[in-house]
Amino acid sequence: MAILSKLSRREFLALTGVSAAGLGLYAAIQGDGFSARRPSASVDTSHGLSLNLFVHIASDDQVTIVAHRSEMGQGIRTSLPQVLADELEADWEKVQVLQALGDKKYGDQNTDGSQSVRKFYQTMREMGASAKLMLCQAAANQWQIPLASCVARDHRVTNAQSGDSLGYGELAAAASRLPVPDVKQLMFKTPDEFKYIGKPMGMVDFKDMVRGAANYGIDTQLPDMVYASIERCPVLGGKVKSFDAAKSLQVPGVLHAIKIEGGIEPAGFSPLAGVAIIATNTWSALAGRKALSVEWENGVHATYDSQAEMVSLMKGPTGDARTVAARGDISGAFTQAVKTYEAVYSIPYLEHATMEPPAATVRITGNTCEVWACVQNPQDARTLVAKTIGFSEEQVTLNVTLLGGAFGRKSKADFVAEAALLAKLTGKPVKLTWSREDTFRSGYYHAFSVQHFKAALDENHQITGMDSSVVSPTIMSLFKANETYLQDWELEQGFSVIPYNIPHWRARNFPIAANTRIGWMRSVYNINHAFALNSFIDEVARLKNLDPLEYQLAAIGSDRLVQKNENDKPSEQDDYAFSTLRLKNALRAVQTSSG
Repeated sequence: MAILSKLSRREFLALTGVSAAGLGLYAAIQGDGFSARRPSASVDTSHGLSLNLFVHIASDDQVTIVAHRSEMGQGIRTSLPQVLADELEADWEKVQVLQALGDKKYGDQNTDGSQSVRKFYQTMREMGASAKLMLCQAAANQWQIPLASCVARDHRVTNAQSGDSLGYGELAAAASRLPVPDVKQLMFKTPDEFKYIGKPMGMVDFKDMVRGAANYGIDTQLPDMVYASIERCPVLGGKVKSFDAAKSLQVPGVLHAIKIEGGIEPAGFSPLAGVAIIATNTWSALAGRKALSVEWENGVHATYDSQAEMVSLMKGPTGDARTVAARGDISGAFTQAVKTYEAVYSIPYLEHATMEPPAATVRITGNTCEVWACVQNPQDARTLVAKTIGFSEEQVTLNVTLLGGAFGRKSKADFVAEAALLAKLTGKPVKLTWSREDTFRSGYYHAFSVQHFKAALDENHQITGMDSSVVSPTIMSLFKANETYLQDWELEQGFSVIPYNIPHWRARNFPIAANTRIGWMRSVYNINHAFALNSFIDEVARLKNLDPLEYQLAAIGSDRLVQKNENDKPSEQDDYAFSTLRLKNALRAVQTSSG
């Protein structure tokens, strides 16, 4: 399969040979509704109407599907197109996948939170089924037979009466002139008919990946390109007081040393303050950076000591606690307890260390800016670039490369903004690469956490009451000054919403200021909360040498839906609801598979 890394409408038409002889559709998403339409320059994309994914069938039988999500090794550039191809009854060997640009017309492109298949599975099915129905109708019209007598299979439509068949390419022109069917007209495959959905399939990028031919953000090459490495202020909010680049400029290949102002708080995704070394190659840029002498104005966070803070918090949190969940009589539970047990759990700041560090290349020509970057959220990256260099979004083209891992780090486009700023200041295409040391020292951290638990136990060693507290900096500190409490959605990830059926329970959140850039990373706060809560349940079981798994299953209790608000009517549609039956089945499955 041919995989291309950039796409504009004009290039899409040229690359796929789209003309009156082709059938093209796009999915229009407005609110929760789907409609299939043909791509058209006259389509009104205002009022939230977005273009999510194109499918085109050319007269030469080639099916082109545009992937609008970012490929970071999870296989999304294969899985979403294979859903569409299955319903279309397309021959996978005749399918080409193209990567979409970062553009609002594609709808939600933020490849974060494991949402791609959840959000777009049905949309892809409807896209494929719509195109298939139009091809069958075109065949029925040509043969002058009922639509029901036309069967689509393996890239062809067959006449069930005569056995004659026509290829998709032969029908594409006629199908393109038909009205797009309503969703209610579509007939979907049953699971036993699936050819690709749920079946093991090789990733479309795999051959290029193993041969070293795949293009990641770090691989972009442009004519007349220069290379950048940035020495960033080691303290959040700090600024460059002065710098001496005399020795840096003596390094062969070093061209310039450029001051980056930065120092913005709340930090958001703005570039940090620093000094960029511009060179003819990355090695020279790094060497020139080592020779740099910088004096910093470190600001209010200069004395921050994360280890000392965590040691202090282990002794007990301070400040005004906010009760975020409660039921029963927690005070009465401890008054009547036969025994109590307490434990404290801490997790330090974490750096998720993607295989490929952040990298971006930017070229500015006149009033146009073109970007190549390994980003999870290309639309936000495009917006940030435009803001950074004073362009409109329409002047910025953002090409999404493959991502060598992401974990949420690459949804934060500070590194793209840095490259754009340097491209504007130098007047040349600039390739910026973060080093591994940069990611640990200057990136976005998974929040640290300190959690205190206390259990009230009855004569059967069952937990009748549990008091818990958490102190952890919030991600919202990136965007709102003086934000010190965790947000509800952060707490709902395993702290204020738990599966254990403990009759008396209280969960409290204590405030803490963020002194670093806190980001959403893989599993976000679930990592902290799941570790602490389930370790605590496990330890309580082991106090009496009880089987930890059986103890945990008993503590989960009856089969039910657990929701963020226990007073809500149970609903499978609740984003936060989960089934305790499914959870228990998962635990049993792990027990069976692990022995």
